[in-house]
Amino acid sequence: AKRPETRANRIAEMVELLQAGKREK
Repeated sequence: AKRPETRANRIAEMVELLQAGKREK
């Protein structure tokens, strides 16, 4: 059983990476 917290963490990481990439550009 996967916990929603894990999903939230994964999404948060993706958002951070996307924001970092956009800032670089």
